[in-house]
Amino acid sequence: MADGGLIEVNGTVLRYRRLGEGRTHLVLLHEMGGALESWDAVVPLLRENCRILSHDLRGFGQSEKIRGAIGFSDLTLDTAALIEKIWPGEKVWLAGCAVGGAVALDLAASRADLVAGVVAFAPATGVSETRREGVLERVAALEHDGLRAFFPQLEERQFPTRFRDDPTRVEQFRLRRLACDPHSYAAVWRAMASSDLEQRLDRIDAPVTIVAGSEDSGRPADQLRLLARQIRHCRFEVIDSGHAMPVISPLAVARIIRASISQNPV
Repeated sequence: MADGGLIEVNGTVLRYRRLGEGRTHLVLLHEMGGALESWDAVVPLLRENCRILSHDLRGFGQSEKIRGAIGFSDLTLDTAALIEKIWPGEKVWLAGCAVGGAVALDLAASRADLVAGVVAFAPATGVSETRREGVLERVAALEHDGLRAFFPQLEERQFPTRFRDDPTRVEQFRLRRLACDPHSYAAVWRAMASSDLEQRLDRIDAPVTIVAGSEDSGRPADQLRLLARQIRHCRFEVIDSGHAMPVISPLAVARIIRASISQNPV
């Protein structure tokens, strides 16, 4: 039976959902512009063997919106506080996509006592110096004009055309993006652009799986393969998918999460 709602942790209000049964405690972290519903096609494939906790990251979905600047660590601290509130004393697996994958890696680097392992799908660990100025200019325009003006280019980059065989899933993806608060979206992008997460990856001692999508132009496989080499106990895998892998390729995503957990049980 599922339960959840709104909860205040780390000075912010988060919407969360908890369901499933089994020995493993699994936390799911969505992509930029997503919400806990981004995992809806994956959860039924895992819930019989995992206790699952998912939430809307700060600024997204029904969680409290952001005004002003935040640090990337705020998202990590939110997640740690939620886990400790919902599952006190438990060590958890983390599975995250894009910015959610980066939160998972950051939490593993900073809280070895809390994290049993990580599966990161196209983790958004930062913005290179050569891209930073252009990215921040686009973020400022997005904040001013809203998500609707930018959605066509976002959709093609995150959800390539050849994977849009399920009209309902595609439409829900579109609606979640259009409903995003542009100020929160921009604030998280700026936090990510100023993050030094890659400098902390060598602190991770938990087992990690990094997954790339073969059609992900934003986080290409070659880039993620290099990232994986910076992590001590890391597997790397490429699947036939785009950027928003839990939405596009739920069967493959669930398979990789199950395999990662079974190879490294708590």
